[in-house]
Amino acid sequence: MKIMVSEQFQCFMASLGVDLNSLLEAAGINKVVWQEQLMLSDVEYWQLNERIRQPIDG
Repeated sequence: MKIMVSEQFQCFMASLGVDLNSLLEAAGINKVVWQEQLMLSDVEYWQLNERIRQPIDG
């Protein structure tokens, strides 16, 4: 699946101290956001989703 990640959103995340590419790496996904796009398989999407939830859920 293609996920669009705008430059503005990436800057917003960075202002919160969250680097999206580091988050992908922590989720075990060997991909980066390129030209505001991120291509993920269904499994990779759920891995990223689970990793994003970890800091929130404790």
